[in-house]
Amino acid sequence: MKVAFIDIDGTLIKGQTQIHFLFYLFWGKEVSTKDIIKVFAWYFSYKLLGKKINEKLASDLYKKLIGGKTKNEVGSLVDGYFERIKKYMFPEAGSFVSKLKKEGFEIYLLTSTLCPISKKFEDYFSIQGSFCTDLVTEDDKFTGDILGKINQGEIKRKRILDFIDKNNPKEIIVATDHITDLGVLDLATRPIVVNPDLRLLNFAKKNKWEIINL
Repeated sequence: MKVAFIDIDGTLIKGQTQIHFLFYLFWGKEVSTKDIIKVFAWYFSYKLLGKKINEKLASDLYKKLIGGKTKNEVGSLVDGYFERIKKYMFPEAGSFVSKLKKEGFEIYLLTSTLCPISKKFEDYFSIQGSFCTDLVTEDDKFTGDILGKINQGEIKRKRILDFIDKNNPKEIIVATDHITDLGVLDLATRPIVVNPDLRLLNFAKKNKWEIINL
């Protein structure tokens, strides 16, 4: 078995999927300017300082965005949103995924984004599955609470380790753009840095990892 774990944000798509989703809801008057400012403060601390996503901030925002909505209601929101953001897909993202398929890899998305969003990418690329951030549902409605933990840092690493232990793949690709994913790149037999920032680019060069730009 050969398996590839691919990040979404900054790897397959320009920017951050949850930022795009927030703006989609903002233009639909579902969120406020104050919410936008809070999320941008987090985004820059993540992108520039390498900090993890603040789980309380995320949960509070999820409760406001989709708390009380049914799975069908959220599905409709995500459908409309996905049609808008397909234009932000990197030009060679589809070719990259197709190439790995031809090489015989099973492909899973490895992302901190919400599972309803990740599922749209999963269907779009016709791949095996996703490791993403799931939310609690009660009576077919989202509460906005995070189910377990946000899929980041050590949680990502543990999920890959569990997959490896269960499936014993002979070749492992991890493809990502961000320095915060060093803990999962280290698990790959073939690490690939995609559209890397300067810190990850320098680290990849030092370790002679594969570097591509989509």
